[in-house]
Amino acid sequence: MLPSQTDLEQLFVQKYGNERGDVTGWGPRQRSRFGYYLPGDVYEALIRRLVFPGCSWILQDEFTGRAASEFSAHGFEEAAFAYLDDLSTWLLSRRLNYIEIQAWRLFRALGLPYPENCLLGIYRKR
Repeated sequence: MLPSQTDLEQLFVQKYGNERGDVTGWGPRQRSRFGYYLPGDVYEALIRRLVFPGCSWILQDEFTGRAASEFSAHGFEEAAFAYLDDLSTWLLSRRLNYIEIQAWRLFRALGLPYPENCLLGIYRKR
């Protein structure tokens, strides 16, 4: 249900340009080098794949248990759920963003969840 690596790479090229070209800024180029995509990019790639003319959908990128129960009360069921690592704290500083990416890679190598994340819930009408 979540976007594939190909979906994310296609979105990256469409939004930021070729990572080896002049169009891409240092931030997207650095994230791409380490295989990290912003939660907003994951969300956008998912929407591009799932939404088409005439479809009915609800995507909630940040929610509480109350929102989930509200969806359920209106006939929706959770189709997928994901924690998306959020490395946007130091997005505007090249050096600090690099350090944040290295910390993220360390957490992944140790099998630990990254402490900053966004929640992505996908609901489908029953």
